[in-house]
Parts: sequence; C-alpha cells; structure tokens
Amino acid sequence: MMNMKIVTHLILVLTMSMVSFALSNNYHTTSNSNTSHSNSNSNTVRYLPGFPGVLPFNLQTGYVSIYTGVWEEQMQLFYYFIKSENNPKTDPLLVWFAGGPGCSSFTDLVFGHIGPLSFNISSQWEDGLPRLESNPYSWTKVANVLFPDSPVGAGYSYAINKSYIPSDTNTVKQAYEFLKKWLIEHPEFARNPMYITGASYAGKVIPSLVLEIMNGNEARSGPRMNLMGYIIGNPSTDNYFSKHAIEYAHRISILSDELYESAKSSCHGYYQPIVAEGNEQCKENLEAISNCMDPVEESFILESKCNVSTPDKWCRVYYRNRMSQPWANDINVQKALHVRVGTINKWFRCRGRRSDDIFEYNYEIESSVSYHQNLTTKPLRALIFSGDQDMLVPYMSTLTWIKKLNIASKDDYWRPWFFNGQVGGYVTEYSNGNYSLTFTTIKGAGHIAPEYKSQECLAMLQRWIAFSPL
Repeated sequence: MMNMKIVTHLILVLTMSMVSFALSNNYHTTSNSNTSHSNSNSNTVRYLPGFPGVLPFNLQTGYVSIYTGVWEEQMQLFYYFIKSENNPKTDPLLVWFAGGPGCSSFTDLVFGHIGPLSFNISSQWEDGLPRLESNPYSWTKVANVLFPDSPVGAGYSYAINKSYIPSDTNTVKQAYEFLKKWLIEHPEFARNPMYITGASYAGKVIPSLVLEIMNGNEARSGPRMNLMGYIIGNPSTDNYFSKHAIEYAHRISILSDELYESAKSSCHGYYQPIVAEGNEQCKENLEAISNCMDPVEESFILESKCNVSTPDKWCRVYYRNRMSQPWANDINVQKALHVRVGTINKWFRCRGRRSDDIFEYNYEIESSVSYHQNLTTKPLRALIFSGDQDMLVPYMSTLTWIKKLNIASKDDYWRPWFFNGQVGGYVTEYSNGNYSLTFTTIKGAGHIAPEYKSQECLAMLQRWIAFSPL
C-alpha cells in the first residue's frame, strides 16, 4: 500500500511538472506577439491580394525566434519559403539574402526575379493594390528558395528590444541560428544540397556566414548542414569602390583617356575626396570625373537617371517603392502572409532610405576578402556573377578580389557562354582541387542581374547547380 502511495505521488508530481512546463512554454510563445503561433512555425499561403486565383506554387511564411541571451532581447526573423516547382525532395535549397543592408528579401523575390511572382506594371490596380503575375523564369523552377528578412528590422522581421542595433556580425550570428532552427523545423530539407545566396551588400556577410556554417559543421554544433557552396551576384566586398568605378567608367567611354590618365597621375590611384585635400590638380580632376559620372544611373548605365521623388519618366527605383509599399503595408496582404499584428509600424522595402525611416546599422566588415580566402581551404563551390552594365559594383572590382584568392584559373581563361544561340556572358573558372569558383558576367545586365536578364540568369543557375559548364 505504501509503495502504491509513493508511485501515485510521483505520478502526480510528474504530471504537474509537465503541465507547468507546457503552460510556461505557451506563455513564451504567445507573449509579445499577438498570436497563438509557436515561435518557429510556417504557414502555407494559398492566396495573395493582387494575384488572380490560387498560387500555382507552394509558398510558406513564418517566424524563427533568435535569442541573444535573455527573453527581453528576443528577435523574430520572418521568412518566405517557396518549394521547388521541379522536385523539392532532391533539388537544392537556396537561402537568399537581400542587400541594403536592411532590404526585405521581398525585393529580390519579386523585383529581382528570383521568386515566382512579379508586379504587372502595365495593369490597372484593383482595390488600391497593384496586380501580381507569375514569373516564368523564377529560380524556384530548379530549386527550393528560402528568403529570410535579414537582418532583424528588415521587412517583417522585428526585435522585441527596440534599442537593438543591427550589424554585420549580428546579421551573421542571427542567420546561422535561423538556419539551424529552420532545418530542425523542416527536417525534410536537411539533406538537400544547400547554397547560401544573395546579391549586393549580402556579399559582405555571406562569406562570413558560410565560414560560420563550415566551422559549426566541423565542431558538430547543432544540426549538420549539407552546405555545398555559395552564390553571390554583383557582391559588395570592401568599402573602396571609387577606384574600380572610375576605371570602369573609363573603360566604357564615360571618361576620356586624357581625364582618366590625368586623375590617375595626380591622385596616385586614390580617388577619395578626402585624399585630394591639399592636392588641387587631383581635386579638379575628381570634380570633372563627377560631372561625367553623376548623371549616369550607376546601377544600370543603359537606363536613364531620374528624380526618384518626382520622376518625369519611368524610374526603376520609384516603381519598386510605388508598387511594393502599398501592397506590403495592406492589412489583407499581411493577414494572407500570416504577419503578426502590431509587430512593425510600417513596412519599408529597404530601411533607412527615407527621411521618415531611421535605421541604424553598424558596418563592421570592412572587407570580406579574407573570408573568401579562408573558404578556399574548404570543399566548396562558389558562383560569382556580375551584370556587366553595373557601375555601382563593377565586374572589374569583383575580378580584382578573386585574383587575390590565389587559385588557378582553368585552361579557358575568359570565354563566352551561350544562351539561345547568343552570348549570355563571359566566364572564367578557378580551382585548387578542393575549392572551385566560377565567375561570369551577365551580358547587358545591371546591379541585380536577374532583374534585367532573368532567362539568362536562370539558365546560368540551372547549368551550374547541375555541374554542367556554362
């Protein structure tokens, strides 16, 4: 009898402990969020305002909780996940990080033509919202693509601690924890080949994140990620773009030979205005260079430059904001995307670009070249592509740091690759036997190359992930 009482008491204690744990866990998942969803969850989205009918692809959205030590400093990273339209069980998993820093991944999902949706700029708006249409050249044709709104503060991601300030190193740490938790929540994709991908400013943080993942795999910290490599378009690498921008401007005839040579001689290869102080000849040359370069749209030199606030002609940046801001801030859109009510004041496509949006960010990675150099010792593949009409991050700048990696180029050093019988770009391949890197230009493309040459970029991706030559 005594033994039975003891057993009964132990069962009661255990039951109460489990109930207490469940209630405590429920509190943490519901507090500060206005939702009953768990901290790490995904929701299927079947309909979106502006798109006619059921979405013809599998879209999931959700949040992943990122902790920095205590509950009050919790971060919530929002994401869009789109399954491959080919074979999601075996196709690669691409994790796409937008640039900025502070741009929502929705920017590249829709405007960068990485995802299966785009805005129809010629159609009439309905119910105050622009129309969406299918993108036939989405990267989801051949891969699963995960789009986190990173760093915290971008898009629908938010921090409970409002004093939080994002930075390069915080972005990397958050992204790594995000991926570990997301894969635990989605174990069916744990064995898919993974590639960390992105464009523009993401070129600063992706190499560091890839190294973090590789080190974590080697240390067996958390779930092992089946990381195969990384893909970056027109990557920002260091803080000194002016030299290569001026060299590029000279190469494409924006600057005359005389002006370029005079500036090169008088400025001794340093084209920062602060360096020109006390050097009148250099200062005059830089002013003349600015007069030639400033009127040109630096992200795509073939396009007219316009006044973003009041454009008198079609303007790409104005169109991006005009279409995305009303759509993403619409209450019905946020409801369809399962955005948590009251967690953000206003959605911005890219943070800190407007006077009514303060976005503080600590730029800590001065150069990501050293991270690339460390990665050359790992069994990885890298694809670096560059729109050749981009003066913001010229292809020459990218080639310069690639040559610093000290990896040998293959026999065909610089050759064209073809799409539909026409030149799609020019490619160079490098390898040290362990690490391989493919660099290619995208002929006629600007800063986010798939936005301008979506067919060619999809063909590039499809061949590369299949280990086929471009």
